[in-house]
Amino acid sequence: MRSRQFRSVIRIQDQGSDATREVATIQDAREVLTHWPRERRGPRYRRAREIVEAALRGEATSAHAQESFMSLCAHFHIVAPR
Repeated sequence: MRSRQFRSVIRIQDQGSDATREVATIQDAREVLTHWPRERRGPRYRRAREIVEAALRGEATSAHAQESFMSLCAHFHIVAPR
C-alpha cells in the first residue's frame, strides 16, 4: 500500500480537546477515517472514505483525496487554526 503525500498538511483537532493531529498523507487520512465516530458516518463521510480508498489503489489522485477529506473535516469544524 502506497502512502502518498498531500500538497499541504491538514491539521485537525477533536472538538473539546486542545490536541491536534497532522494529516500529511492519504494513509494518514485513511487512519483518521477508520477511527471516525460512528454517529458522524453519513454521506459526506462515506464519500470521503471512498475517494481516499480509491487514491490508495491508484484510482484517484492525492489532490482529490485531500479535497474530499478536507471538506469532511471542515463540515465538522475540526480543521485546526494554523
